Amino acid sequence: IGDLERATFSNIEQQQLDYVSSALNIWLVRWEQAILTQLLLPEERATYFAEHLVDALLRGDTLSRYQAYAIGRNWGWLSANDVRDKENDNPVAGGDAYLVPLNMVPASSGAQDDEERAVARRYARLLRGRGIIARERIAQSWAPKIAEADQEIADLEAERVGALIEDHLEDT
Repeated sequence: IGDLERATFSNIEQQQLDYVSSALNIWLVRWEQAILTQLLLPEERATYFAEHLVDALLRGDTLSRYQAYAIGRNWGWLSANDVRDKENDNPVAGGDAYLVPLNMVPASSGAQDDEERAVARRYARLLRGRGIIARERIAQSWAPKIAEADQEIADLEAERVGALIEDHLEDT
């Protein structure tokens, strides 16, 4: 255990995946639960939640990721913007189109169906809230609450340190 003298890239990659899933995930779940129970009001819990996105930590090597994206793109269950979203890139115009092999297209498929699906996909992506604009909006809406919580913690710590100083001075 811990002897990496004959380790290969594959071994190291598996160790990293094991670390994220076995060791780190326990703490991430605890933090998410603490944020939910200690920072959010009961009425806010229906709207907001905390989630650590560890996708970047669980990524394989670049070649494996790109091969998986190519399979998803070629078989029609990933669009260019879906792939860009997974790589944390901004969407591109026209990137919501899904490709389907010609021998797999239903006979009733038409351009109107494609446009309706593209609108639904764009709406779903907005609802996910992972774009930069959504992140900035969330940060702005939570900034006052975080500043207030920081101030409460600082005041509490100052009060406790002051009490400790008074106790120490009384003892001397």
